[in-house]
Amino acid sequence: MDFLGKGSVTVVVESRALQKGRINMKNINEIKKQIGLNLFKIRRERNLSIYQSALLMEVKKSKLDGLERGHGCMNLSKLIKYAGFYKVPVKRLFE
Repeated sequence: MDFLGKGSVTVVVESRALQKGRINMKNINEIKKQIGLNLFKIRRERNLSIYQSALLMEVKKSKLDGLERGHGCMNLSKLIKYAGFYKVPVKRLFE
């Protein structure tokens, strides 16, 4: 399965746009909230509690809870890890 999906280039493009000042922090916060909401929805689709997911992913429950609420620091390697765990393309986290 292609976990990066066809939209993986978008992450690089948006990163470069951020460096050039084309994306502001408000946009970043909106993206983080959308990713968090999608992580929450995907977890619920799989009938997993936040505790179960955190345990299986080997992350702290509080970390996963924060990410699902759009808080905390997200990087591409973590997004790939979470998408891989849930067996979805990374691009689904951004939809």
